[in-house]
Amino acid sequence: MTKGVMKIETSPIYAPTMGIIRNIPPTMLDPRACTNCTNIRFKNGTISKRTGYASAYAGGSVSGVPIGIFRYQKWDGTEYEMLCTTTNVYYNNSGTWTAIASGLSATTTLRASMAYIQNYLVYTNGVDAALKWDGTTWSALSDGETAQWLDYRPLIFLPYRFRLLGFNDQKSGAATAIRIMYSVIGDYSNINDTGSGYFDMTQGMGSKIVGAAPLKNYIAVYKNYCCALLDYIGGSSIFGIDVHIQGIGLAAKDCIANIGTSHIFLGSDLNFHEWNGGWELNHIGDKVKDLLRAEIDETKLAQCFAVTNYAETEAHFFIVVTGTYPTVCYTYNWTDRSWSRNTFSAMSTAGEVAKSGVTRTLLALAAGSIHSYDYDSATDNGTAISSSFVTGDFVLNKETHQRRRRKYFGVDSDVKGSSTSAKLKIEYSIDEGVTYTSAGIKTLSAVYDWTEWYFLTTGRKIRLKFSDATSGQNFYMRYYALNFREGEIA
Repeated sequence: MTKGVMKIETSPIYAPTMGIIRNIPPTMLDPRACTNCTNIRFKNGTISKRTGYASAYAGGSVSGVPIGIFRYQKWDGTEYEMLCTTTNVYYNNSGTWTAIASGLSATTTLRASMAYIQNYLVYTNGVDAALKWDGTTWSALSDGETAQWLDYRPLIFLPYRFRLLGFNDQKSGAATAIRIMYSVIGDYSNINDTGSGYFDMTQGMGSKIVGAAPLKNYIAVYKNYCCALLDYIGGSSIFGIDVHIQGIGLAAKDCIANIGTSHIFLGSDLNFHEWNGGWELNHIGDKVKDLLRAEIDETKLAQCFAVTNYAETEAHFFIVVTGTYPTVCYTYNWTDRSWSRNTFSAMSTAGEVAKSGVTRTLLALAAGSIHSYDYDSATDNGTAISSSFVTGDFVLNKETHQRRRRKYFGVDSDVKGSSTSAKLKIEYSIDEGVTYTSAGIKTLSAVYDWTEWYFLTTGRKIRLKFSDATSGQNFYMRYYALNFREGEIA
């Protein structure tokens, strides 16, 4: 080097997969994090464009708006992939959605609930009288007793301790949103005789039960402003309720991702939380809550929903931003504890199903088509996926960056494409993302290769934006670095 000339330094970022972090100033971020992203996946130390969904899953005409996907299994091992809409209930009959019920009056806000107990599928939607199916006959959930399930309209059905439980009675003229009903032990259809009954959940803040789901050996019951555990205690009371969380409840009935030992849910405070049944919430959404709160439509919370993919350890939360149905999805990887943000066509429900040893995540478009999310698909049913991620602000020194500038010379990256047709664009900003300047678009190799973008700018701080919209292609990045020279006085 010539005397007096400062050498070019490299600032390396390895495995940049910490995901979106918005609760730390961008100049203070770990460089492996990003301030925002769209349709990006963080996995195993690599950034890539998210994959998409395949063509329509199963044929047949579907009426109404899809509001529930469920797996039903009989005692003999027969498995059914179930779909319910606002008007019909279907099952996948050898590759064709086949109706077993029609003329229903379900809504996209109350939605439907399905469970299986004693070899039967049971169904409720808060509007129609409860129904059941045994794989052959669809009929009313009735046993002819004086009091019947027909006298209630629960929003949720769950089996628990050899009984069928119903939560939140929506029956017109006698609606009791905090009511919990339970059948005779061993006889799910009998809600009239000894051992059956109901009680009202007066404990805890909130005026209604919003959702309920199994949690370890209990049932987690969520009102709009509290979280409680329902437990079997025996005796004349049979069940007990213990409120563990006050002030925060569940935002919407289907916004629970059950990962076994805990629930991840969208709270009534518009933040994501993890709850293992204890006395505290883990506020895992703090990293993205400001971003979420800035775009979610609070008047459409009832249409929001969650779905899990256990094999990929991902929980997906679909939210409404504009219009009637969700078009934005926040994805949480509970292994890496990273958040990403994705965009989709209008979705109305989703579910994970399994049949013949194969597990699938099914997505339902509000328009009525059902698709399998495919981790090998580079498009959404043939439509290009546009992706981008934005880094934090890189500074010379976290304490003195307001006094000194860097001169930046470019970006190096260890990156590949899904083929030699894949492309990647880099832009840079020295004003915190108000304006961006292109550093160029590169065609990628089909194997990891050292790829360089050259530009020259000077600033106290710089952030980068990586983007791609190549139809049918993907990119994979596991390392990038900024080349710079320091020293200019601001």
